[in-house]
Amino acid sequence: WRTCEPYVMRILVQMQIADFLMKPVSTADLVRACLRALRGPASLDNDEAEIYSFVPAAGGVGNTVLALQAAFLLHRSARGAASTCVVDLNFQHGSCAEYLDLEPRFEMSEVENDADRLDHQLLDAMMSKHESGLAVLAAPNKPAEQKTFDPKVVLRVLDLASAYFDNVVLDLPRTWFPWTAAILRGSNHVFITAEMTVPCIRHTQRLIKSIEAE
Repeated sequence: WRTCEPYVMRILVQMQIADFLMKPVSTADLVRACLRALRGPASLDNDEAEIYSFVPAAGGVGNTVLALQAAFLLHRSARGAASTCVVDLNFQHGSCAEYLDLEPRFEMSEVENDADRLDHQLLDAMMSKHESGLAVLAAPNKPAEQKTFDPKVVLRVLDLASAYFDNVVLDLPRTWFPWTAAILRGSNHVFITAEMTVPCIRHTQRLIKSIEAE
């Protein structure tokens, strides 16, 4: 319905409708609605994924290490096989998979021209799984390929990940891409990793102002 009259709401309540969505509906919203219905009323207060973004103020400050450690703590404290996912957004120089001795399997080239092709099944096939159960989405390192991916593709990846995991930990690159601002706006928690040097502290201040402006 374009407008929801009071009598319509009463009918929905009487029918014990768990939720209703209006077209067009994104895949993530549809999945969340189905999960809410399956879990029951007890899950209504906490059905959204928590997004943790780690942003380095400079190179070599340990941003990836802190992101991974946070992911392990979240994974251990949560329940369920799909509790936590790490997404390495350093598509050219990522090291999340290297730290965990995993094979990076996320090939952006397969979906960069067709974001709608990326669904849960394909995403699951491209994920690497740590022995602890932690899921890691990381792309193979290709330093010679200087590519800027369509923000729609990147946001589609995160939309799907947040639909199937309770916690999503993002390891962001130092470079600000066209999709960076949208990711930070959609994050529940943003951590800036820095070191105690004058250049890094000054850059951190500028970075904080940029994030606040968004």
